[in-house]
Amino acid sequence: MQMTSPASLPVTTDYWLTYDGSFDGFLTVIFRIYADRLTVAGISPQDIVQTDLLACTLFVENNATQAERVLNRLHDILGKTGIRQLLAGFLNETPMREMVLYGVIRQVLQQPDPDALQNVAHPDILTLTHWVRQLRIEQHRMEAFVRFELMDNGIFLSRIEPDLNVLPLVAPHFRRRFADQHWLIFDVRRDFGVYYDLDTLHQVSELDAALLKNPSHQFDVKELNYQKMWQTYFKHVNIPERRNLKRHVRELPRRYWKYLTEKQLSV
Repeated sequence: MQMTSPASLPVTTDYWLTYDGSFDGFLTVIFRIYADRLTVAGISPQDIVQTDLLACTLFVENNATQAERVLNRLHDILGKTGIRQLLAGFLNETPMREMVLYGVIRQVLQQPDPDALQNVAHPDILTLTHWVRQLRIEQHRMEAFVRFELMDNGIFLSRIEPDLNVLPLVAPHFRRRFADQHWLIFDVRRDFGVYYDLDTLHQVSELDAALLKNPSHQFDVKELNYQKMWQTYFKHVNIPERRNLKRHVRELPRRYWKYLTEKQLSV
């Protein structure tokens, strides 16, 4: 049975809570759990199939005010660093991430402590710590391995396919680094991107499929020359006698090669 969130609910029912998939939406779910004293069987985005068929499904509408109240309370306890860890955990795409984060938040609210997320004896906090470490590794690699290509409209385009959803984390890095350029980073796997217009970051929900597959037909006239020069440089600094492919792959995994200019055949 599908329900929307009414003013009052029976407290004896187990609820499977669904939401719009956003971080604000998830925080709204946390607010409703405590405000309505709900017994939680599961939490998931509304497009994920419920696994507990005995629980009553309840869709929680995103409420910015309620989400902000939860965020402010967590910020008061954990500070900015703790909020970043929770956001990193949310960006992890492991199934049932919401229940792990709910377990973490419940522990934090029960025992308010600025160092609460260091308590790795708690299983959910330990899982969150592992997720944050994975995400940070992927974030640092993306910051190092992103390659931009200059398009004929003056925008620098980069296509990425990270294993984890790190684009929201790397976008501020490139905003600081390339503050004087128009650029667009598009996550091909997740079909969304971030565009910087010299002032603000904007989310891009779709991009021309032909452009994503082969952007070379829209390159600026200087781009091919740039790529040739970079490939030539990369070729000449490489010393075949000192090549160590195992170490190279360990430090630069093959899954990143697809969009690296220096790994493509010379054009």
